Amino acid sequence: MNRKHTHTGPEAKLITLPAIFSGTEAAKHGLNRASLKRLCGAGVLLRLEKGIFKKAGAEMDPGLEELAVACAKMGPNSYIAGLSALYFHSLLNFVPKTIWVAAGRNKRSNTYRVIRSEVNLQGVEVIEGLVHMAGVERALVDAFRYSTKMTLEHCFLAAGRAFKTDLTSPTKVLALARKLSLEKFILKHWEALNVE
Repeated sequence: MNRKHTHTGPEAKLITLPAIFSGTEAAKHGLNRASLKRLCGAGVLLRLEKGIFKKAGAEMDPGLEELAVACAKMGPNSYIAGLSALYFHSLLNFVPKTIWVAAGRNKRSNTYRVIRSEVNLQGVEVIEGLVHMAGVERALVDAFRYSTKMTLEHCFLAAGRAFKTDLTSPTKVLALARKLSLEKFILKHWEALNVE
């Protein structure tokens, strides 16, 4: 009697995981440390750093890999924010020295610049299924909310570029800020934001 071969081993469990994932995420899909180690040894996975893995052969924009690793490390309720999000949307004229991530109040990192707060993912885009990135409006709302960490000069530079290139408008930024109950951070600078 011939039995059909079904994939139920560790490799089959990888199918439901994204191209880059954490050991914590793998455990939720039934892959323990020993399985991950075996898959790395077999060349099926690449260990990018402690607790972060990439499917061998997974194709993605090289510029996104570092951001995807940050999202995997900081967990599903986090997103690329701050100066990193502004730079991603071409709203700054310099490259941030470190990756900025918005994450829960209990998150810490020696590698990333973490903005700790209650995370609301409204206005956050998912790029290639891996990178949670603040959209243009969300990046600007966050910039003004955390202007003491980024400087108002950077906030106005980014907003000016976004408005001149028609990526967004002051009205759209205010509308998202209202949904997030953060309109006071935009209204405080409303007159300056609406100057041509």
